[in-house]
Amino acid sequence: MSAAVAAMDGLVGDVPLVLAGWSFGADVSLAVVDDAITGWFAVAPPLRILSAEQLLAAHDQRPKHLAVPEHDEFNPPERCAPKVADWHNTTVEVMAGADHYLVGRTAKLTESLVGFAASLSWRNRA
Repeated sequence: MSAAVAAMDGLVGDVPLVLAGWSFGADVSLAVVDDAITGWFAVAPPLRILSAEQLLAAHDQRPKHLAVPEHDEFNPPERCAPKVADWHNTTVEVMAGADHYLVGRTAKLTESLVGFAASLSWRNRA
């Protein structure tokens, strides 16, 4: 994965590099820590595919934003919150009315991602 991060870092230029994933991809993205990453955006992360020790981003100081669907079938907000309570610099946003697949809520999700990315700056890089 670091090769992919390095390739993206070379392409994005002077903007923050956000590693993002949805469901399984969210868990995988949270397992990657690289100096080029400015922050993580995890959509409907199950937080059960990889062990807690494999989610390396959890204790990284850089920002993490978890978009957790209100009615997620795999990791609803009430189960997610305790799992990430001791994570550093982590925000959990409940996506109102959404299920794991965010049907009909992708515009809100996109707005959230754009807002998160806009809030980042190079000073957040490791």
